[in-house]
Amino acid sequence: MKKAAKFAREYGSSERVDWVRRQPCVACGHGPCENAHVRTGGMGRKADACWIAPICTTCHATLHRIGVKSFEAAHQIDLDHEASLTDARYEQYVAAHQKESK
Repeated sequence: MKKAAKFAREYGSSERVDWVRRQPCVACGHGPCENAHVRTGGMGRKADACWIAPICTTCHATLHRIGVKSFEAAHQIDLDHEASLTDARYEQYVAAHQKESK
């Protein structure tokens, strides 16, 4: 797969990446955040962009160290749900900004 197509599938766009970075961490509320894939894409690849949640560097390292289930329990969150909310909020953001530019 070409680099641009892979990036688009995994992250959406550079604008989306920047928007996620500006969001508060879903676990602790701090930022800036990383674009954390909360699911895998299977077969050693990253999941699609819709499975990204904003997670700060410290929490992202913890997530990888202790695993998804332990991280979700420690922070009382559902990462799949947080990724779905992030995706929906980004779509709302894009729609609002498209209206403004017209």
